[in-house]
Formats: sequence, structure tokens, C-alpha cells
Amino acid sequence: MINSTGNLEMVSRDVFKIGFVNIFAILQLTSIRTYFVIFLEEDLLTEIFIISLLLTIQNIIQIFFRIPLSNFSQIVGRKPLIILGTSCYTLGLLFLAIADSWLFALITVIFVAVGMSAYWPAVFSLLGDVSDGNTDNNVGEMNGRVFQFGDIGQLLAAGLASYFLAPNTLIGSISIAELYSLLFVIGAIGNVLSYFILKESLTDENKLVVNNKWRELLNSVIGVFSNFIKTSKLPGLLPIYLLQFFIAFIEFGFVSYFPSLLKEYDYLESGIADLILWTTLLLILLKPRLGKVNDLYGYRKPVIIGFFTTAIAIVILTVVNNFMVHLLVISFIFAVMTIHYTSMNASTSSTAPNDKRGIALGTLGVYTSLGRGLSTLVIGILASYFQIVLALQLFAGIIFVGGFIFIFYKI
Repeated sequence: MINSTGNLEMVSRDVFKIGFVNIFAILQLTSIRTYFVIFLEEDLLTEIFIISLLLTIQNIIQIFFRIPLSNFSQIVGRKPLIILGTSCYTLGLLFLAIADSWLFALITVIFVAVGMSAYWPAVFSLLGDVSDGNTDNNVGEMNGRVFQFGDIGQLLAAGLASYFLAPNTLIGSISIAELYSLLFVIGAIGNVLSYFILKESLTDENKLVVNNKWRELLNSVIGVFSNFIKTSKLPGLLPIYLLQFFIAFIEFGFVSYFPSLLKEYDYLESGIADLILWTTLLLILLKPRLGKVNDLYGYRKPVIIGFFTTAIAIVILTVVNNFMVHLLVISFIFAVMTIHYTSMNASTSSTAPNDKRGIALGTLGVYTSLGRGLSTLVIGILASYFQIVLALQLFAGIIFVGGFIFIFYKI
């Protein structure tokens, strides 16, 4: 039982270590994500349809790898998969740094997809491992604390972008590709430090023992849809998974395309970085409390309320061109996203059996990828036919409809 001072301190140390790793992971992911669409559209002159296709491919790949790699973490441990994930992000930055066509971005998409498939299920499984026996009901809060460390990475990413992309810095502004080069170096250093700092959390009794781990991984890839169906049928998980599908649909569509909306409002790349910087500063101290929402109220009601408030916030963002309004609205949307993701991660981790935690969180990732893949297709099609303002307004309308469906449809 984790109720003694010594055990609580041990859990805190484990959370701190994975939080440290998450600083570098989010630094890299934030940098890739924030400027990916702008970089391809403006620097590489890529059509919006191809950009949407690349983002969709990123999520399709994860459909096939989330479950096998999460199941693999139950065999070899959480640490190897976490380090693999952050290393893939770093390689993704490298290919963007040297890109001269969208084909390089395709390679980045593949690395990021594999990285996310390895990293996130292993991180949330690690948190489940260290919280086993915890009587304080604070798994959601622990998720929030790890996200809080990720905010430090987001602050670093936004601060570096704000400084180096601004036109009046002491050294002169650099290109987005050059920024990717700098972040590649920082990411590589972070991977080395993470390897030595992070400790394995999976105990021997909870490891999945197989005759040949590589054959097991191959069989898991081949049987991904069978495992997906079987895990979805585990008691209590399907309602969580369906909500996660819609959460991911909302989150990925908004995060991928709101920088394009800001460009429509004549923001510079450095101005977008400033907005993200201030947004992160507003939320960084709140992350554990936002994660605690699930511990106090469960996941269903806060998540469904979040659907409607997010839709309203997106509409406001598309009709008001004011920095302070943008700052508050985007901060609110990111806060809601934090509640959503910590709720789903904590609920999945606590609902799944201990020996199925890895694959359960991997299956959650498949639903995430399905939602994100549909999101990029929907907004990509909308953005191809309409201006980004109207496309996001229509997107908000879809969110409203989805919210009402979840109110009246209960599993």
C-alpha cells in the first residue's frame, strides 16, 4: 500500500523522473506540431490536401503500432519504449531540418507516429505501475503533474521559437528549418540524460513472459485488430474509449490548424510562439488540479461539458481578432484538453487489470489515432473548400452535435 511516507516519496521521485523526460518529449513535439503546417505550406509550398494527408498518415500508422508497442512494454519494460519514443521525435526533427520537399516531412511523420506509439502508452503504464496500491485516488493528479513537466518543455519550445524566429533578435531571425536543427541537438542531449535518469517501473511479476519477444511483437502487429477488439471488450473500457475517440478528434484538429487561423490574423511565427508561451505560463501551475478533476468527479460529466465549452470557445476565436481574447480562449481550450486526456488516461489505467494495463493504454492510443485521423481528413476537406475561419466554425458545429450524441447515448 502506498500510504507510508517512504512509499509516497518513492512515487514522487518516479513522477519527477518521468516528468523530466517529458520536458524534452514535449519540447520536441510542440516544435514539430506548431510549425508543421506553416512550414510545409509556406516554406515547402505544399498543398493543403497533401498536408492533411500527411497528418492522416501519421495517425493511421499509430493504429497499427500503438497496441503492439504497448504490449511490447509489458514484455521488455516501460523504459526502453519511452527512450525509443523520444529518439523518434529527435529523428523527426532532423528530417524537417534538412527538408527540401514534403517527402522529408513524410519520413518525419513516420518517425513521430512510431515515437508516439511507443512513448505515450509506456508513460501512462509507468504511472499506473508506480501507483499500484495507492489508496489516495490521485492517479489523475499524477498524470497532471507529468503534463505540468511537459509544460516546461512547451515553454522552452515557445521561448526558443519566440526569440530565434523574431525579426529583431541580436543574431537576426532564423528560418523554421534552422530552428528544427537547433531543437534536434537539444532533443539528442535530452535523450542521453533521460536514459540515465529514468528507472524501470515494471515489476517481474507483472511482466509478460514469452519464448521469443521479437516474434511476439510481430504476432502482435499481425493480430492488432484482434487485440483491439478483445481489449475493447474488457469490462468498463469501451465507454472510455469512445469518449477518447471524440476527444482526439477535437484536440488534433484544433491544435493542427489554429496556427493557420492566427496567420490569417497576420500573426508572425514568433507571435504564435509568444501566444503559446503565455498560454503555457497561465496553465502550468494548474495542471495537477486539472488532473484532479477526474479523481473528484469521474470522467463522463467533465468530459461532455468540455465538448460544448470547447465548441463555443472555437467560435469565439474565429470571430474576434484580439490578442488577449486569443490568449484566454486558447488557454481555456488547452485546460479542457488537459482535463480530457488526464481523465481518459487515469480511468483506463485504473480500470484495466494490472497485467493488461499496457495493451489497454495502447488500445486507448488506437482510438486516439482514429479520432485524430478522422479530424485531419474532416478539417482538411473543409479547409480545401472554405477559408480557415469558416472551416473551424463548421468544425465547432460538428463538436456540438457530437456532444449531444454522447449526452443521449450511453454505453
